[in-house]
Amino acid sequence: MTQYQEVMTLLVKHNITQKEIAARAGVKPAAVSIVVHGKSRSCKIESIITELTGYQFPPFKQVPRTLSAANN
Repeated sequence: MTQYQEVMTLLVKHNITQKEIAARAGVKPAAVSIVVHGKSRSCKIESIITELTGYQFPPFKQVPRTLSAANN
């Protein structure tokens, strides 16, 4: 089962819409959709989804300092 399928199953089970998550996070629903599909990461959106559904996203990977935007 993909991340999208798991998250959507939990959202439907808990009667939660992506629009409600977007309102809580202060972002557009498209941003929530992108995170649910696994195309992007957002700590804020993932935290809200975890709080509401219990779904655990994979941990964030730390970017090596040499690749950090601060060094460019």
